[in-house]
Amino acid sequence: MQGWETVIGIETHAQLATTSKIFSGAATAFGAPPNAQASAVDIALPGVLPVLNRQAVELAVRFGLAIGAQVNRRSVFARKKVARRARSCAREWPCRRQATSARPIRA
Repeated sequence: MQGWETVIGIETHAQLATTSKIFSGAATAFGAPPNAQASAVDIALPGVLPVLNRQAVELAVRFGLAIGAQVNRRSVFARKKVARRARSCAREWPCRRQATSARPIRA
């Protein structure tokens, strides 16, 4: 096709040897039961903001340099904004609007 350039993006994932998650202080111990390692940031409670894990960034940069990759001096993380419909708590369980503790909500 003339006038078009094929561009293929590859998304890769890696598990770094950190003791906490990349955007929260919650643990990452292997074999833990479901939802046992979730923090207020992980479950996106209102008013909480993520903080980037410095060790994860350092390990990722070191890995990139080790494999000869181009490592940008600046990266930007955009947090997703999820629009939630207002519902009556009588129709949904558990009621998300009443969740005020840092405990994970189990379905």
